[in-house]
Amino acid sequence: MPLSEIIAALNDRFGGDLTKDHHVRALIDQLSADADMQRSAAANDNDGFRLVLTPRMQDEVIGQAADSQAFVKKYLDDPEYASALIEVIGPLIHTKAKVARQEHCPIGELPDPR
Repeated sequence: MPLSEIIAALNDRFGGDLTKDHHVRALIDQLSADADMQRSAAANDNDGFRLVLTPRMQDEVIGQAADSQAFVKKYLDDPEYASALIEVIGPLIHTKAKVARQEHCPIGELPDPR
């Protein structure tokens, strides 16, 4: 699902004003570029990755507090919103982190293609 559709769905469902260049893109980019997230993405399916992603995503959201208290408040005060956000962008972060890991990991750590 394209990011614009994800953001539109979240805005419709939760009454927000997220934009394409807003916090969601930053979360996806920051978390998928992280080496630990890349290793977790490579080692887990979406469900297993979500267990690792959930606390890390909360840490990243809190880290953005200076940029937008409103986003942080909505994420922390509305568990349904937080869960929906993780549900829709978790697979995107998982895929980006997995690909980034494969692009940057030592050759000996690449999965065996057999």
